Amino acid sequence: LTGISRESFRVAVNAQELGFKSTETPRTDKSVLKNLELGLSALGGDKGPAYDRIVLNAAMADHLLGCSGAQDINSALDRAREAIDSGNALRRLMNYIKISHKVS
Repeated sequence: LTGISRESFRVAVNAQELGFKSTETPRTDKSVLKNLELGLSALGGDKGPAYDRIVLNAAMADHLLGCSGAQDINSALDRAREAIDSGNALRRLMNYIKISHKVS
């Protein structure tokens, strides 16, 4: 693969076919603080709709970007769950926040 492709594309994902339960959006409260709470809780390993969305979004991004270990969607889902469940995803986020505050 050489160069950067700016070709647009669409991907249809059926979360239920990938083993996720059908739920209402976890962002029923339009509050930024509530969404922050849901996201941090999910990254802390609390299972539920927010956790599932983060896993699915991370897995699809890794798979579509061709990341190592994410060659197929199921492997990408396992990789995303491991990153969250091990605490690595939350640690990386907190480190990013810490570094970004030093820069600004």
